[in-house]
Amino acid sequence: MRRFVLGWKQCGHEKRLKARVVVYADDFVILCRGTATRAKEQMQKIMTALKLTGNEKKTRIARVPEESFDFLGYTIGRCYSVRTGRAFIGTRPSRKSTRTICAEIGAMTRSQSYRKPAAAVVGEINRKLQGWGNYFCLGAVSRA
Repeated sequence: MRRFVLGWKQCGHEKRLKARVVVYADDFVILCRGTATRAKEQMQKIMTALKLTGNEKKTRIARVPEESFDFLGYTIGRCYSVRTGRAFIGTRPSRKSTRTICAEIGAMTRSQSYRKPAAAVVGEINRKLQGWGNYFCLGAVSRA
């Protein structure tokens, strides 16, 4: 992935298309305004030259704020202020992340955990929720 980012910058796509690449491990998002189709084409050319393949099912163009997209457990798109009701582009936990934490807490509170002391179960749940909340501290977590 490092070679892709270097190639992207060396070819001048970042400046010419005004498209910034955000990378984490083997996942990446290209953020741009109005040049999405050209950025996608250039991305595919660089990936082919590096003999890398992108996941065609995940590769798409999302027009924010009309649409939203998921990246690293966050949904990035239109959000609304709780106080004013105004729309803004922001982050929130994705539905998949919310379902996952609910399933994990459900597993922690199943009948098998009745043998454990209540304080131990509550401590485990609190640690799990605190970790989840700390990861998603950039978005609006209260509703999730």
